[in-house]
Amino acid sequence: MCKCCRHHWQVNRQFVYGGQYIDEPLLFDRNDDPETDNDCTEAGDTRYLYCQNANYNVMALTVDNATTVETYRYDPYGECTVVIDDSSQNPYRFQGQRYDSETGLYYFKNRYYWPKLGRFGQPDPVEDVSNGNSYIAFGCSPASLVDSYGLQAGTAADANAGTTARCCGPDVTEPLKAAMSALRARFRGWTPKQMRQACEGLTSWAKDPARGGQPAFLNAWDIDRLWRGGQTWINTPPYCPPCAIPKGVIAGCESSVQVQKGCWYAGTVNYVTFGVMSRLCFSVDPKRWNKKWMEDLIERYKSGKYWWIGFGAGANYWSSLDWAKAGYDGWPRAGTTPVTADRPTCKTVCKVPYGRGGEGPFRVYWYPHGWK
Repeated sequence: MCKCCRHHWQVNRQFVYGGQYIDEPLLFDRNDDPETDNDCTEAGDTRYLYCQNANYNVMALTVDNATTVETYRYDPYGECTVVIDDSSQNPYRFQGQRYDSETGLYYFKNRYYWPKLGRFGQPDPVEDVSNGNSYIAFGCSPASLVDSYGLQAGTAADANAGTTARCCGPDVTEPLKAAMSALRARFRGWTPKQMRQACEGLTSWAKDPARGGQPAFLNAWDIDRLWRGGQTWINTPPYCPPCAIPKGVIAGCESSVQVQKGCWYAGTVNYVTFGVMSRLCFSVDPKRWNKKWMEDLIERYKSGKYWWIGFGAGANYWSSLDWAKAGYDGWPRAGTTPVTADRPTCKTVCKVPYGRGGEGPFRVYWYPHGWK
């Protein structure tokens, strides 16, 4: 906390935060002589150390000699009583959130929380009303759940890993349906020559300049938002937080998307494209581009049999094959969506709809005819 005084910057308070949880203050230094002292660490200034409980409520402050100088007590919804008061000017209280002593509100980054009423003061900014109340806080369980961003309640144990929930990325069911419908219509609008060119591209060793000059069949098809090089949007705001988890925070939920009721790695779902393309090519040459051919090619590519061109085994081989089969069988026709998701521990509770970050409709790439 700084202010400009006598033509120089004066530091009145400074804070140090922990690395386990975003709302974990460790200590703060207070400038006790702001008239003559320009920072908070001179002789005579005070250093306070935070003591938080398992739900990240600040319970006490101690000083360097381990003496407890300020303590707090909370009701179930965060109304705070200062039991021992050292006039510390500590701003962090319930769940480690910043407290405004003038209004009695807590700032949860996206909206303010009103502990006297046990509810947020503004509606959910991502407009989720599935529970019938967009002002509800902590799933009505403030003693066991935390909500670092005012968007997604979760357990303190999950928060300790860096997020408030093991949450799947956004639901892409509708844009995926639209993309597959557009792909089928696009194919049917081609001439027989264009159709055969596209089908040949699925296995061609021709160099594709639009994809870095690699053999075309390695990059013959993709959905722009789902293939490995196009997933960064999932792991950035507004989707993360509170939805898909950034890589390295909770392994497995990063780069994930929801389709209907399941959660998958985005690159896995991408394989529905190859299945739809294979089925379209079956209409051109049933003997060549059939389901067995499709399965064999995926098995060679995803199981690591192309080791001599630098591709190892894919961890999502079986689920990718399932999605390719779904596309071949006419997804989204009833009964075609794979049953077993490959991110089963990531909750499909993302409240941010696809497109909130400005993403447009899915585009599909098919060599040699490009993106559309």
